[in-house]
Amino acid sequence: MSESRWGIKGVEDLGGWSTTFKLENRFFLNNGQSAPSMPFFNEAQIGLQSSTYGHFVLGRQYNVMIEGVVMGGYSSNPWIPSDFNFQSEVTMTGGIWSSNQVQYHGRYKDFRISTAYSFSGNAGRMAYGAQYGVAAAYAPANGPFTLGGALKETKDSINGNNGKAWTFGGSYTWDKTCFALSYLVNQNDKGYSTFANGPFTAQGLAALKYSDFKRRTMILGGVTQQA
Repeated sequence: MSESRWGIKGVEDLGGWSTTFKLENRFFLNNGQSAPSMPFFNEAQIGLQSSTYGHFVLGRQYNVMIEGVVMGGYSSNPWIPSDFNFQSEVTMTGGIWSSNQVQYHGRYKDFRISTAYSFSGNAGRMAYGAQYGVAAAYAPANGPFTLGGALKETKDSINGNNGKAWTFGGSYTWDKTCFALSYLVNQNDKGYSTFANGPFTAQGLAALKYSDFKRRTMILGGVTQQA
């Protein structure tokens, strides 16, 4: 269902604060090569975190739409984003990762929040290819239910056209059975074609049918049973 993955990650205690890093790539086990459609790393990031002030992360990482789905506990299956094939959320958001990203994760009691901004790298047109968003969730550590949502806005790398996506949903766990329900929407300006920061090429988005419609709405419901 996906390529093999190999990576390293670590934490260095600085006394009250700590630094973090993660470097991970996908490759085909039979020849060691990366997937041509994903020539860059899965994740490549460094961060600074504190139990009081949260976690600041720089680099290539999951976008906030995926963060919101995972935090809210209503992903279409529990393996997202480790295995992202055939995931409805991936089609609706246009992908999993964003490069050149500054992200902050915070937690206050049972509430969690993530905010992010991805720099485009286009000289003279900094808005072209940029991305920003926010995700939030109410997720008690030992509670039976979670609620979450996210909003993400992406600028086309070529012409600056706007692509928006948002979601909200939740889950309820009874004994070993989890029920989930969610609502997802994406809406693109005419001419929206590519987000190079992904890297999500026009061909990649076309394969996801992401650019075929101006607006799409999806309602998801599911039951997960732990055996």
